[in-house]
Amino acid sequence: MTIKDGIYIAVDLVKILDKKIRLINPDISECYILSVDDESECVYLMFHEIINGELWVDSDLENYKQPIAVFISNL
Repeated sequence: MTIKDGIYIAVDLVKILDKKIRLINPDISECYILSVDDESECVYLMFHEIINGELWVDSDLENYKQPIAVFISNL
């Protein structure tokens, strides 16, 4: 599997997770964090509930060594 394949799968997972979470609790807000480690060729997908507007990522994405994407749902 390539990094590109992993990214496509991760984006699809975000869509699926968001729909499933909406069914359980339509008022919840989540943050999905996607990053890629070029050296190990791993794709990481993390997510958490946003409480009190707190994101677990640096607002300046340029501070990250690895490529990163942040998807925010239902703010």
